[in-house]
Amino acid sequence: IRYTGGKIDTQFANNKPYLSKTEYEIIYISQTIDYAVINKIMSLPFCSHTRRYDANNLHHEVFRIYY
Repeated sequence: IRYTGGKIDTQFANNKPYLSKTEYEIIYISQTIDYAVINKIMSLPFCSHTRRYDANNLHHEVFRIYY
């Protein structure tokens, strides 16, 4: 599993910061697709699957998560 931090999304109310969420990208990399791991990642709050691709004979599952 590899992850990178991303942008911080800030919502405003009355011209003041009200809520901030940081977006992370999680990439699950494996030789074989393990749906048990994918389902565990998908069960995290505010997580969505964005894409799937193969590179160098490895499967990559990409997710976005907000905290």
